[in-house]
Amino acid sequence: MIESLGIEHLFDLTAEEKILAFFTPLIIFAAFVVAQMALTARKVTGYVTNAETGEPRTYRLNGLLVFAIMVIVWATEATGMPRDWFYRSSLWAVFGGTVFTVIFSLIAVFGQPQGEVKNPIIAFYLGRKQEFSFFNEYFDVKMWFYVVGGAMLSLNALSGAVWHHETFADANLGVFLYAGIYTFYITDYFIWERVQLY
Repeated sequence: MIESLGIEHLFDLTAEEKILAFFTPLIIFAAFVVAQMALTARKVTGYVTNAETGEPRTYRLNGLLVFAIMVIVWATEATGMPRDWFYRSSLWAVFGGTVFTVIFSLIAVFGQPQGEVKNPIIAFYLGRKQEFSFFNEYFDVKMWFYVVGGAMLSLNALSGAVWHHETFADANLGVFLYAGIYTFYITDYFIWERVQLY
């Protein structure tokens, strides 16, 4: 079945590469935390009211800058990671990302007071806290997820285009158009990221 899908190359990683691929999402999550906190950002008032203060929440927005830097780091291979890595590692990275996300979700949900929802399955689905921010609203988890998710969508598309070009030595316009459209969409998404502040 794998051969009929044409994805057997996604299984052709060494044991060390599989381990690195499994932990790639965790490394990416950490890199984006550092970038979002270290880089300059504009502060905007959001639509959500802080339950503790009754005031609208303040957000730091720097998604476009973080995205641009991550694309430059990826394109120049500044970290030593090959440009096709996100594509080649995608099978194991999805597995690792799923495991880490479930662990973080369990901690985020069940690390909060029980509240009105007593059923743990419903609590896991709905959550127990609507907004997570740290360092006096300096770092907002929701905005971090938006930036990581958007940037990685584009970087995975670009990585797939690089792999295709290097493997087949041709310029498949469909593959490049696909990567270009995603990159344009994500760039536009970050230009207007203020609308994500619900």
